[in-house]
Amino acid sequence: MRYDGSHLTAQLDIRYPLSASEEKLCGQIAMAMSQARVAITRLYGHAPHHVPADHRLVRGLIKAYSDVTGKKGYAFAIGGGTYSRCMPDTVAFGPSFPGDIDTCHMPDENFSLEKMMLSIRIMAHAIADLAGRES
Repeated sequence: MRYDGSHLTAQLDIRYPLSASEEKLCGQIAMAMSQARVAITRLYGHAPHHVPADHRLVRGLIKAYSDVTGKKGYAFAIGGGTYSRCMPDTVAFGPSFPGDIDTCHMPDENFSLEKMMLSIRIMAHAIADLAGRES
């Protein structure tokens, strides 16, 4: 937020579900804000990125995780943007694990060597299987 003595400026990062329309959502916000004499300016936007859990790639990654760890894997979505939105049918995968404390992009970001080696084994398994290795 910024206040210059007469104007308050705020930048919002709005994440909306696949079922919503950016145009409709922004219109509703602008209408609600206009009653308070607040002007809305859209700077940029990205459509939600989604690859279904039954997609071959997602199934293969979950299988690799399960095969290597012996634990049931599952697909889930995160709120942040990732490199995967740059190409169709791609997803972010690894290397955090259930129960890990998330230090990503924070001071003293860290990751144990044990978890790194496990991630490498999972990735190698996924690459080999998705590239067509016979199981």
